[in-house]
Amino acid sequence: MSQYRFIQDAWIGTTFYQAGSSAGTADEVGTTTIPNTLPLNWVPGPMVDALNQAAVTAMYNAGPKASTLTRQQWTGISVTPPTYYWKPSVVAGESLLLWTLQGPLAAGLTPIYA
Repeated sequence: MSQYRFIQDAWIGTTFYQAGSSAGTADEVGTTTIPNTLPLNWVPGPMVDALNQAAVTAMYNAGPKASTLTRQQWTGISVTPPTYYWKPSVVAGESLLLWTLQGPLAAGLTPIYA
């Protein structure tokens, strides 16, 4: 159901995902655009960008994570910066940061204190 694009090389379990490649949770297998499989209840980290609403929801539920570098390796796969990322902001009088998930499908999601 969730579809992601890797913005950095990553190992998940025993599978290597190159920056710029796409993957989806097990229920997305077999689609022509998402050839790689992630575990069904995989929790997304900062090394991926969401490609659909289910992935945005999973990123939001995983909570704030500092962004990682967007890295193009030597594969020739184009890697653009993420569309979805957590943006921290300082709130006057508060000891915690207020994190907001940025991106078009994330509009309206409640910011999180962390």
